[in-house]
Amino acid sequence: MIFWRAFAADCQRLGAAHAEDSKALDRGPDDRLDANTKRDEKIARYKRTKELDEKVAYLFQKKREVLGDEFQWGHGSNFDEDMERDLILALLSRAVAKAAEDVDSAEQELPLLEMMAERGGPGTGPPAPPPDPAEKPFIVRIQDKSELVKLYKEMVFQCPHAQPTMTLAELADSEMEEMRERTERQNSQQRQGQSYEDDRWLCGDRQQAKEDEEEERKVYKDRDWDDWKDEHPWGSGNKNHNCS
Repeated sequence: MIFWRAFAADCQRLGAAHAEDSKALDRGPDDRLDANTKRDEKIARYKRTKELDEKVAYLFQKKREVLGDEFQWGHGSNFDEDMERDLILALLSRAVAKAAEDVDSAEQELPLLEMMAERGGPGTGPPAPPPDPAEKPFIVRIQDKSELVKLYKEMVFQCPHAQPTMTLAELADSEMEEMRERTERQNSQQRQGQSYEDDRWLCGDRQQAKEDEEEERKVYKDRDWDDWKDEHPWGSGNKNHNCS
């Protein structure tokens, strides 16, 4: 905001700034405008900047046609010194109008930035809500001394342990039910295994079938063991054997 105002002050001194833009930049924080006046000011600045933009675009196009490069500063041929001066003044006046808009936006953001700085900077969430007020302790007023003694007895003679939720008979019934379910599951598994064996061997009608399979399984197991011993002779895994 300081640099914008300094730039606008130089342009005002050189006569390159519009009076309304300079007035808006010189306005202090206490010189606030009402909503209608501020709206009229913005509309007038918009129309003025639109005319400046059209003028700048025309002069740049003229410079490009005459000099071949719109950013080549200087005059010559059909683009004389007055047109060059008008282009520079239009650019400066347009920049002052833009500075007036930027200063107004920055002044509106300052309270939000100050609030953010108080919270600890960007990325910091809103402040934590204040803690709930502590509840006031309740007071029991006892006029009769016998009531006070009775209250003390009820507070003192209390069971320090959690009270049981079932009787011993109910606990025994529960354990018996769990044991019965566990036994039923074991019997069911045994029946399923026996049923599988009966279906496989036709309840013993396949003579010697089970013994033959067991014998065949033993033969293959012995054969695999012999192959493994041939591939791993005795002492082959000893890394510290006598090489001599």
